[in-house]
Amino acid sequence: MEQAQVPVLLHAPFATAQAARQAPKGALEVARCGSCGSLWNRLFEPGLIRYGESYDNSQGFSSAFRAHHEERVERLAELLGEGRSAVLEIGCGKGHFLGALFERLPGCEGSGFDGTYQGAPSTHGGRGRFHRRYLTHSEPAGHPDVILSRHVIEHVVDPSAFLRAALGTPGRHLGARLVLETPSAEWIVRHQMFFDLFYEHCVLYTAEGLEHALARVGFRVTRHERVFGEQYHWMEAELGMRITPPRAIQSSGRFALGRQAFEDHIRALARRSPGETWLWGAGAKGVTLANWLDPEGRWFAGLVDQNPAKQGMYIPGSGHRICSPEDLIGRKVGTVLVMNPCYLEEITATAARVAPGAGVVLSIGKEGPVSG
Repeated sequence: MEQAQVPVLLHAPFATAQAARQAPKGALEVARCGSCGSLWNRLFEPGLIRYGESYDNSQGFSSAFRAHHEERVERLAELLGEGRSAVLEIGCGKGHFLGALFERLPGCEGSGFDGTYQGAPSTHGGRGRFHRRYLTHSEPAGHPDVILSRHVIEHVVDPSAFLRAALGTPGRHLGARLVLETPSAEWIVRHQMFFDLFYEHCVLYTAEGLEHALARVGFRVTRHERVFGEQYHWMEAELGMRITPPRAIQSSGRFALGRQAFEDHIRALARRSPGETWLWGAGAKGVTLANWLDPEGRWFAGLVDQNPAKQGMYIPGSGHRICSPEDLIGRKVGTVLVMNPCYLEEITATAARVAPGAGVVLSIGKEGPVSG
Protein backbone atom coordinates (compact mmCIF):
# COMPACT_ATOMS: atom_id res chain seq x y z
CA MET A 1 0.00 0.00 0.00
CA GLU A 2 1.60 3.26 -1.05
CA GLN A 3 0.71 6.89 -1.64
CA ALA A 4 3.09 9.64 -2.67
CA GLN A 5 1.52 12.53 -0.74
CA VAL A 6 -0.68 12.16 2.35
CA PRO A 7 -1.31 14.65 5.19
CA VAL A 8 1.07 13.93 8.05
CA LEU A 9 -1.36 15.03 10.80
CA LEU A 10 -5.03 14.06 10.53
CA HIS A 11 -6.43 15.44 13.78
CA ALA A 12 -5.36 19.06 13.21
CA PRO A 13 -8.04 20.79 11.07
CA PHE A 14 -7.58 24.20 9.46
CA ALA A 15 -9.61 27.41 9.53
CA THR A 16 -9.73 27.72 5.73
CA ALA A 17 -9.91 25.28 2.84
CA GLN A 18 -6.85 26.90 1.23
CA ALA A 19 -4.72 26.39 4.34
CA ALA A 20 -6.00 22.82 4.65
CA ARG A 21 -4.92 21.97 1.10
CA GLN A 22 -1.42 23.26 1.90
CA ALA A 23 -1.05 21.03 4.97
CA PRO A 24 2.33 19.29 5.35
CA LYS A 25 2.45 15.95 3.52
CA GLY A 26 4.62 12.87 3.50
CA ALA A 27 4.98 9.59 1.63
CA LEU A 28 3.35 6.33 2.67
CA GLU A 29 4.70 2.89 1.78
CA VAL A 30 3.34 0.20 4.08
CA ALA A 31 5.35 -2.98 4.56
CA ARG A 32 4.55 -6.06 6.60
CA CYS A 33 6.93 -7.91 8.92
CA GLY A 34 7.53 -11.44 7.71
CA SER A 35 8.04 -12.60 11.31
CA CYS A 36 5.12 -11.15 13.33
CA GLY A 37 2.85 -9.54 10.72
CA SER A 38 3.08 -5.99 12.11
CA LEU A 39 2.83 -3.12 9.61
CA TRP A 40 5.01 -0.05 9.27
CA ASN A 41 5.64 2.87 6.94
CA ARG A 42 9.07 2.44 5.35
CA LEU A 43 9.11 6.09 4.23
CA PHE A 44 8.21 7.64 7.59
CA GLU A 45 10.14 10.80 8.50
CA PRO A 46 9.75 11.76 12.18
CA GLY A 47 10.82 15.33 11.47
CA LEU A 48 7.61 15.99 9.53
CA ILE A 49 5.43 15.42 12.62
CA ARG A 50 4.76 18.48 14.80
CA TYR A 51 2.04 17.91 17.39
CA GLY A 52 0.58 21.06 18.94
CA GLU A 53 -2.45 22.42 20.78
CA SER A 54 -4.58 22.30 17.61
CA TYR A 55 -4.16 18.52 17.51
CA ASP A 56 -7.43 17.05 18.81
CA ASN A 57 -8.26 13.35 18.60
CA SER A 58 -10.96 13.47 21.30
CA GLN A 59 -13.60 10.79 20.75
CA GLY A 60 -15.71 11.37 23.83
CA PHE A 61 -18.55 12.99 21.88
CA SER A 62 -19.61 9.51 20.77
CA SER A 63 -21.72 7.45 23.16
CA ALA A 64 -20.16 4.26 21.76
CA PHE A 65 -16.65 5.48 22.51
CA ARG A 66 -17.67 6.75 25.95
CA ALA A 67 -18.89 3.24 26.76
CA HIS A 68 -15.48 1.85 25.75
CA HIS A 69 -13.77 4.59 27.76
CA GLU A 70 -15.81 3.72 30.88
CA GLU A 71 -15.13 0.01 30.43
CA ARG A 72 -11.36 0.63 30.36
CA VAL A 73 -11.58 2.89 33.43
CA GLU A 74 -13.32 0.04 35.25
CA ARG A 75 -10.58 -2.38 34.22
CA LEU A 76 -7.91 -0.04 35.64
CA ALA A 77 -9.96 0.41 38.81
CA GLU A 78 -9.98 -3.37 39.17
CA LEU A 79 -6.23 -3.47 38.61
CA LEU A 80 -5.46 -0.70 41.11
CA GLY A 81 -7.99 -1.45 43.84
CA GLU A 82 -9.88 1.02 46.01
CA GLY A 83 -7.00 2.12 48.27
CA ARG A 84 -4.23 4.64 47.63
CA SER A 85 -2.64 4.29 44.19
CA ALA A 86 -0.70 6.27 41.62
CA VAL A 87 -0.81 6.33 37.83
CA LEU A 88 1.54 7.80 35.25
CA GLU A 89 -0.08 8.37 31.84
CA ILE A 90 2.22 8.91 28.87
CA GLY A 91 0.34 10.68 26.10
CA CYS A 92 -2.66 11.79 28.16
CA GLY A 93 -4.16 13.95 25.39
CA LYS A 94 -6.59 16.43 26.94
CA GLY A 95 -6.57 14.48 30.22
CA HIS A 96 -10.10 13.02 29.97
CA PHE A 97 -9.18 9.41 30.71
CA LEU A 98 -7.02 10.16 33.72
CA GLY A 99 -9.68 12.53 35.03
CA ALA A 100 -12.34 9.81 34.77
CA LEU A 101 -10.05 7.44 36.66
CA PHE A 102 -9.58 9.97 39.49
CA GLU A 103 -13.35 10.36 39.74
CA ARG A 104 -13.82 6.58 39.86
CA LEU A 105 -11.07 6.05 42.47
CA PRO A 106 -10.94 8.76 45.18
CA GLY A 107 -7.68 7.28 46.48
CA CYS A 108 -5.94 7.51 43.10
CA GLU A 109 -3.53 10.25 42.10
CA GLY A 110 -1.08 10.66 39.26
CA SER A 111 0.55 12.57 36.43
CA GLY A 112 -0.19 12.97 32.76
CA PHE A 113 2.28 14.05 30.09
CA ASP A 114 1.34 15.29 26.61
CA GLY A 115 2.53 18.13 24.39
CA THR A 116 -1.07 18.77 23.28
CA TYR A 117 -2.55 19.05 26.79
CA GLN A 118 -4.57 22.26 27.28
CA GLY A 119 -6.17 22.10 30.74
CA ALA A 120 -5.14 23.19 34.21
CA PRO A 121 -1.81 21.90 35.55
CA SER A 122 -3.51 20.60 38.69
CA THR A 123 -6.96 18.98 38.98
CA HIS A 124 -9.08 16.96 41.41
CA GLY A 125 -7.79 18.78 44.47
CA GLY A 126 -4.17 18.29 43.47
CA ARG A 127 -4.48 14.54 42.83
CA GLY A 128 -4.04 15.14 39.10
CA ARG A 129 -0.86 16.79 37.83
CA PHE A 130 -0.61 17.49 34.11
CA HIS A 131 2.41 18.53 32.05
CA ARG A 132 2.33 20.05 28.57
CA ARG A 133 5.42 18.16 27.44
CA TYR A 134 6.55 14.62 26.72
CA LEU A 135 8.04 12.27 29.27
CA THR A 136 11.80 11.73 29.44
CA HIS A 137 13.97 9.25 31.37
CA SER A 138 14.79 11.78 34.08
CA GLU A 139 11.28 13.23 34.59
CA PRO A 140 10.35 13.36 38.32
CA ALA A 141 7.09 11.42 37.88
CA GLY A 142 6.97 9.74 41.30
CA HIS A 143 6.55 6.00 41.85
CA PRO A 144 3.43 4.89 39.95
CA ASP A 145 1.63 1.61 40.45
CA VAL A 146 0.55 1.67 36.80
CA ILE A 147 2.21 3.25 33.77
CA LEU A 148 -0.54 3.86 31.22
CA SER A 149 -0.15 4.72 27.54
CA ARG A 150 -3.13 4.60 25.20
CA HIS A 151 -2.74 5.13 21.46
CA VAL A 152 0.83 6.41 21.62
CA ILE A 153 3.21 3.56 20.78
CA GLU A 154 1.93 3.37 17.18
CA HIS A 155 3.25 6.94 16.70
CA VAL A 156 6.75 5.99 17.90
CA VAL A 157 9.57 4.97 15.55
CA ASP A 158 11.66 3.29 18.28
CA PRO A 159 9.38 1.39 20.68
CA SER A 160 12.31 0.20 22.80
CA ALA A 161 13.41 3.77 23.53
CA PHE A 162 9.82 4.74 24.29
CA LEU A 163 9.35 1.87 26.73
CA ARG A 164 12.68 2.58 28.42
CA ALA A 165 11.55 6.19 28.91
CA ALA A 166 8.39 4.82 30.51
CA LEU A 167 10.56 2.85 32.94
CA GLY A 168 12.45 5.98 33.95
CA THR A 169 15.84 6.01 35.57
CA PRO A 170 17.03 2.49 36.46
CA GLY A 171 15.07 0.99 39.32
CA ARG A 172 12.60 3.86 39.77
CA HIS A 173 9.51 2.15 38.36
CA LEU A 174 10.44 -1.48 38.94
CA GLY A 175 7.20 -2.30 40.76
CA ALA A 176 4.91 -0.65 38.21
CA ARG A 177 2.69 -2.48 35.78
CA LEU A 178 2.51 -1.25 32.21
CA VAL A 179 -0.82 -0.91 30.35
CA LEU A 180 -0.92 -0.22 26.61
CA GLU A 181 -3.79 0.27 24.16
CA THR A 182 -3.01 0.43 20.44
CA PRO A 183 -4.70 -0.36 17.10
CA SER A 184 -4.73 -3.97 15.98
CA ALA A 185 -2.91 -4.73 12.72
CA GLU A 186 -4.81 -8.04 12.54
CA TRP A 187 -8.16 -6.19 12.52
CA ILE A 188 -7.01 -3.79 9.82
CA VAL A 189 -5.86 -6.63 7.55
CA ARG A 190 -8.88 -8.84 8.21
CA HIS A 191 -11.32 -6.05 7.35
CA GLN A 192 -9.28 -4.61 4.48
CA MET A 193 -9.28 -1.19 6.16
CA PHE A 194 -6.90 0.64 3.83
CA PHE A 195 -8.07 3.96 5.27
CA ASP A 196 -6.72 2.86 8.68
CA LEU A 197 -3.21 3.23 7.25
CA PHE A 198 -2.02 6.80 7.75
CA TYR A 199 1.15 8.74 8.30
CA GLU A 200 0.92 9.37 12.05
CA HIS A 201 0.84 5.62 12.73
CA CYS A 202 4.35 4.65 11.70
CA VAL A 203 3.98 1.15 13.25
CA LEU A 204 0.80 -0.93 13.62
CA TYR A 205 1.27 -3.99 15.82
CA THR A 206 -0.06 -7.49 15.80
CA ALA A 207 -0.42 -9.08 19.24
CA GLU A 208 2.77 -11.06 18.63
CA GLY A 209 4.67 -7.99 17.47
CA LEU A 210 3.62 -5.92 20.49
CA GLU A 211 4.44 -8.72 22.92
CA HIS A 212 7.89 -9.05 21.37
CA ALA A 213 8.49 -5.27 21.58
CA LEU A 214 7.66 -5.46 25.29
CA ALA A 215 9.89 -8.48 25.85
CA ARG A 216 12.86 -6.68 24.31
CA VAL A 217 12.95 -4.27 27.26
CA GLY A 218 12.10 -6.86 29.93
CA PHE A 219 8.29 -6.77 30.11
CA ARG A 220 6.21 -9.94 30.38
CA VAL A 221 2.59 -9.75 29.19
CA THR A 222 0.14 -10.77 31.92
CA ARG A 223 -3.14 -9.94 30.14
CA HIS A 224 -4.19 -9.34 26.54
CA GLU A 225 -7.67 -8.29 25.40
CA ARG A 226 -9.04 -7.31 22.02
CA VAL A 227 -11.33 -4.37 22.77
CA PHE A 228 -13.59 -1.85 21.00
CA GLY A 229 -14.96 -4.34 18.49
CA GLU A 230 -11.52 -6.02 18.42
CA GLN A 231 -10.03 -2.87 16.82
CA TYR A 232 -7.55 -2.32 19.65
CA HIS A 233 -5.06 -4.40 21.61
CA TRP A 234 -5.18 -3.89 25.39
CA MET A 235 -2.04 -5.30 27.00
CA GLU A 236 -0.99 -5.38 30.62
CA ALA A 237 2.60 -6.28 31.46
CA GLU A 238 5.07 -6.40 34.29
CA LEU A 239 8.85 -6.46 34.37
CA GLY A 240 10.21 -9.98 33.91
CA MET A 241 13.56 -11.41 34.91
CA ARG A 242 15.07 -11.80 31.44
CA ILE A 243 15.27 -9.50 28.44
CA THR A 244 14.57 -11.20 25.13
CA PRO A 245 17.35 -10.68 22.56
CA PRO A 246 16.36 -8.43 19.66
CA ARG A 247 14.79 -10.18 16.69
CA ALA A 248 15.42 -8.67 13.28
CA ILE A 249 12.38 -7.30 11.49
CA GLN A 250 11.91 -9.18 8.26
CA SER A 251 10.19 -7.14 5.58
CA SER A 252 7.88 -9.05 3.27
CA GLY A 253 7.85 -6.10 0.91
CA ARG A 254 4.99 -3.76 0.12
CA PHE A 255 1.71 -4.52 1.75
CA ALA A 256 -1.35 -4.48 -0.51
CA LEU A 257 -5.06 -4.32 0.27
CA GLY A 258 -8.00 -4.62 -2.11
CA ARG A 259 -8.34 -0.88 -2.51
CA GLN A 260 -9.47 -0.60 -6.13
CA ALA A 261 -12.67 -2.61 -5.71
CA PHE A 262 -13.56 -0.54 -2.66
CA GLU A 263 -12.93 2.74 -4.52
CA ASP A 264 -15.14 1.60 -7.37
CA HIS A 265 -17.88 0.63 -4.93
CA ILE A 266 -17.88 3.96 -3.06
CA ARG A 267 -17.82 6.04 -6.25
CA ALA A 268 -20.68 3.98 -7.65
CA LEU A 269 -22.62 4.71 -4.46
CA ALA A 270 -21.95 8.42 -4.86
CA ARG A 271 -23.06 8.36 -8.51
CA ARG A 272 -26.30 6.51 -7.69
CA SER A 273 -27.08 8.59 -4.60
CA PRO A 274 -30.28 10.64 -4.96
CA GLY A 275 -28.54 13.49 -3.13
CA GLU A 276 -25.26 14.49 -1.52
CA THR A 277 -22.84 11.92 -0.13
CA TRP A 278 -21.35 12.72 3.28
CA LEU A 279 -18.62 11.02 5.31
CA TRP A 280 -19.56 10.75 8.98
CA GLY A 281 -16.53 11.11 11.22
CA ALA A 282 -13.69 13.61 10.78
CA GLY A 283 -11.21 11.46 12.65
CA ALA A 284 -8.25 9.70 11.08
CA LYS A 285 -10.34 7.18 9.13
CA GLY A 286 -12.61 9.81 7.59
CA VAL A 287 -9.79 12.23 6.75
CA THR A 288 -7.77 9.41 5.18
CA LEU A 289 -10.69 8.15 3.10
CA ALA A 290 -11.54 11.63 1.85
CA ASN A 291 -7.95 12.22 0.78
CA TRP A 292 -7.56 8.83 -0.91
CA LEU A 293 -10.86 8.79 -2.77
CA ASP A 294 -11.69 12.45 -3.24
CA PRO A 295 -8.58 14.66 -3.11
CA GLU A 296 -10.21 17.31 -5.31
CA GLY A 297 -13.52 17.43 -3.44
CA ARG A 298 -15.77 16.18 -6.25
CA TRP A 299 -17.46 13.14 -4.66
CA PHE A 300 -18.19 14.04 -1.03
CA ALA A 301 -20.13 17.09 0.14
CA GLY A 302 -18.15 17.16 3.38
CA LEU A 303 -17.56 15.40 6.68
CA VAL A 304 -19.80 15.31 9.74
CA ASP A 305 -18.39 15.28 13.25
CA GLN A 306 -19.87 15.74 16.72
CA ASN A 307 -16.76 17.47 18.10
CA PRO A 308 -17.58 21.23 18.30
CA ALA A 309 -13.88 22.09 18.07
CA LYS A 310 -13.75 20.61 14.55
CA GLN A 311 -17.05 21.94 13.22
CA GLY A 312 -16.64 24.74 10.68
CA MET A 313 -13.02 23.75 10.09
CA TYR A 314 -11.45 22.00 7.07
CA ILE A 315 -9.64 18.68 6.95
CA PRO A 316 -5.94 18.64 5.97
CA GLY A 317 -5.15 17.71 2.39
CA SER A 318 -8.41 17.66 0.44
CA GLY A 319 -9.88 20.64 2.30
CA HIS A 320 -13.37 19.18 2.81
CA ARG A 321 -15.46 21.14 5.30
CA ILE A 322 -16.41 19.62 8.67
CA CYS A 323 -20.03 20.15 9.68
CA SER A 324 -22.16 19.34 12.69
CA PRO A 325 -25.00 16.80 12.38
CA GLU A 326 -27.49 19.65 12.57
CA ASP A 327 -25.92 21.26 9.49
CA LEU A 328 -27.46 18.44 7.44
CA ILE A 329 -30.99 19.51 8.32
CA GLY A 330 -32.73 20.78 5.19
CA ARG A 331 -30.03 19.55 2.81
CA LYS A 332 -30.64 16.94 0.14
CA VAL A 333 -28.61 14.15 1.70
CA GLY A 334 -28.71 10.90 -0.26
CA THR A 335 -25.98 8.79 1.39
CA VAL A 336 -24.10 8.86 4.68
CA LEU A 337 -20.89 6.82 4.84
CA VAL A 338 -19.95 5.54 8.30
CA MET A 339 -16.23 5.06 8.87
CA ASN A 340 -16.29 2.73 11.87
CA PRO A 341 -18.66 -0.19 12.57
CA CYS A 342 -18.61 0.60 16.31
CA TYR A 343 -20.44 3.87 15.60
CA LEU A 344 -22.99 2.53 13.10
CA GLU A 345 -25.96 2.31 15.48
CA GLU A 346 -25.65 5.78 16.98
CA ILE A 347 -24.93 7.44 13.63
CA THR A 348 -27.90 5.71 12.03
CA ALA A 349 -30.15 7.10 14.78
CA THR A 350 -28.76 10.63 14.44
CA ALA A 351 -28.92 10.56 10.63
CA ALA A 352 -32.59 9.51 10.80
CA ARG A 353 -33.23 12.71 12.78
CA VAL A 354 -31.20 15.23 10.76
CA ALA A 355 -31.38 13.67 7.27
CA PRO A 356 -34.48 11.45 7.14
CA GLY A 357 -34.53 9.22 4.10
CA ALA A 358 -30.76 9.20 3.63
CA GLY A 359 -29.12 5.82 3.15
CA VAL A 360 -26.61 4.98 5.89
CA VAL A 361 -23.78 2.77 4.63
CA LEU A 362 -20.98 1.20 6.63
CA SER A 363 -17.84 1.85 4.64
CA ILE A 364 -16.45 -1.66 5.05
CA GLY A 365 -16.95 -4.77 7.16
CA LYS A 366 -16.06 -8.43 7.46
CA GLU A 367 -17.58 -9.30 4.13
CA GLY A 368 -16.77 -6.01 2.43
CA PRO A 369 -19.05 -2.96 2.14
CA VAL A 370 -22.39 -3.44 3.86
CA SER A 371 -25.48 -1.34 4.49
CA GLY A 372 -26.83 -0.39 7.88
